[in-house]
Amino acid sequence: MDKSAQKVLIDALSQHQAYLYRASSQSVNELTGQFNKLSERQLSRLAELLNEISDSERNALQSLNFSSKAKASKNLEEIKAILNEWFKSIDDDLFEQFDKSALQLAVYEASYSAKLVAGTAAVVNVEKIYKAAKKAPYAGGQLVDYLFA
Repeated sequence: MDKSAQKVLIDALSQHQAYLYRASSQSVNELTGQFNKLSERQLSRLAELLNEISDSERNALQSLNFSSKAKASKNLEEIKAILNEWFKSIDDDLFEQFDKSALQLAVYEASYSAKLVAGTAAVVNVEKIYKAAKKAPYAGGQLVDYLFA
């Protein structure tokens, strides 16, 4: 490969790397926005419930001691339900959004790579390569010497 082709390839890959960085930053920002949206909704519900609980319920919640009679409290059960719903929604929604963006990135990468190497494949004469390999096959440390030379 001549120097100008190498320079064009390096320039294309550098530009592509910058685009990938921007795309990943945008994906992270979208995921963070989705997380904040889900969290704000649940945190406002939790804040309302935490203002309504009694001192014994608050102590049971702080020490995670649900063996007291505060365990049977409707408020504590609702708090546990909100937390479980919150964690499940984060798991489901963020995983779905991440899965979509990862798939889009994989498709983009595959199409970019295909376009980058399109028409640049070398013409290979199989017979010529086979004959050359039969004349001087690699043996012993010869292949290792070739790879690290």
